[in-house]
Order: sequence, then structure tokens, then C-alpha cells
Amino acid sequence: MALLIRRVRRTPTRRDRATLPQATGPPPADLGWRAEVLGGGVRGMQAVPIVISIVAVVVSAFSAWNSVRQTRLTQRTRFGQLIEEISKVDREFDRLMDENEEIISEFDEINYRNRKEVLSRQALRLRLNHRQSCSREMTILAECLDYVQDHPQADRMHRRSIKAAKREGPVAVSSARSAYGVFLFAAGKRAEGSTELQSAVDVLPEATSDQLRRLRVRTLALRARQHFDHRHELDVADSVLNEVATLGSAYVLDSYAREFNADMADYRDQARTARRSPDPPSPKPSRRRIPPATIAQRRPRP
Repeated sequence: MALLIRRVRRTPTRRDRATLPQATGPPPADLGWRAEVLGGGVRGMQAVPIVISIVAVVVSAFSAWNSVRQTRLTQRTRFGQLIEEISKVDREFDRLMDENEEIISEFDEINYRNRKEVLSRQALRLRLNHRQSCSREMTILAECLDYVQDHPQADRMHRRSIKAAKREGPVAVSSARSAYGVFLFAAGKRAEGSTELQSAVDVLPEATSDQLRRLRVRTLALRARQHFDHRHELDVADSVLNEVATLGSAYVLDSYAREFNADMADYRDQARTARRSPDPPSPKPSRRRIPPATIAQRRPRP
């Protein structure tokens, strides 16, 4: 049986004083310790089960909390892995399109779509347990929702991505608005999409580095590409491209400038062909998920 023990100082008794050797000065004030038993009897025994129960409840609560924490941590790690896998699948598809001049086999396209759909649905299921995400994750999830034909939720997720990006800086806001602008163009809201893409340019700070300059040029080029892809809005595309050309010549973007100039020439040639046609068909929009470095819609192989 467990007992509660209190140690108290033992003071000298009369018998102790008689046996102590005579010495000048007062006798010692402490001869040691004596134990005093507290809580003995029935009352002490009744307190023991209560203490044990309280300890058991605390241990159980801590175990449950730790288990939930570990589960959420595992799910959050898996969620991040899925986001990276989706990005990797998109990059591989973009690389394949670049290598084959955007002409790919039906097998490659079906394989891409199946992988993207499976990963998208897994990420969306895990997303329900994680409300706090960065803007990049929200943008990719919005593309996943769009991919599985849940367009209203995709629109809301894009808006949440822009809101989250405002806490991360102007570059994050520009990327989020660019993705939302492309989404609006695909939904047929060309005026709103063009406004979002222009806002993605305006939100960027003054170009003080090559990275910011390239981002500004790419975003403008992406806006021109959308106008060209959708119903041959060539006048708007030309106006945007003139601004892009001015920026490109002012920034002198080294190798990127050379690549961009070649794309500009290709685009101008396509624009002239489109204007000569009495009823030109709308070009097939690019399936890229990442804004491309180039803007020209490559002509299909004969």
C-alpha cells in the first residue's frame, strides 16, 4: 500500500540532552529526521484509486492527441508529395511536347491524363483535412479541380490562391493571377482573363533582376498567347506583343532574348496567315500547365 510520507526535522528530547556531552554553547538544534506517516487509514486508501484514475486519463488523452498528430503529419507529408508528383507529371508532358513540337501520340496523351486524374483525386481527398496551404499548392489543386470537371470549385480555389499569395509577396501574387487568368480564358471569360493577366504584370515590382524581367516578359507573352489561341483576337495580341517587344529590347535578356525573338517572328507569320484566311479556325490551345517560355503556336506537321 502506497503511503504519503512527510519528512520533518527531529528536535532534541530531554533524554537526548541528558546523554549529550557537556559543551559550552547551546545544544545542537537538529539531530536528524523522523518520518511522519500521513493519510493513513481508510481516507488514505480511498485517495489512491482517484489519483491512479486521473493519471490514466491524462495518459490516455496524451496518447490520443499524439496519435492524431502523427496521422495528420503523415497525411500532410503525403499531400506535399502528391503536389510534387503532379508538378513532375506536368513538366514531363511539357518536355515531351517540346521535343516533338507539340505533336504527341495518343498513347502518351492517355497516359498523361490517367496519371494526372489519379494524382488529382488523391490530392483532393487529402486536401479536405488540410485547410492551410501555400498559394502554389492551391493553384495546383485548382488545376486538379478543373481537370476533374469541377469548375465552380476550381474558380473558388483560384481565388483562395490569390488571397493566400498576398501574404507571400508580389511574385506569388503574379503567379496565382496568371494561373487564374488562363483558367478564365479557357472558361470563355476572355475580358476577365485578360484583366487578370495584366494584373499579374502590374503587381510585379520594378524589374531590378533578370528573374523579374523574365517573369514580366513571360506573363505578357502568356496574355498575348491566350488572345491568339482564343478566336484569333489578333489586334489585342499584337498590342500586347508590341509591349513585350519593347520590354525585351530594353532588358536585353541574353539567350532568352534570342529565343523570344525567334518566337516573335513565328507568331507574326501565323498572324499574317490568319488574317488572310476569310474564316480562320481557332488554333488548338496548348495543353501546357506551366506558362511556357515561348509564345508561338507551332504549326502541325504536314
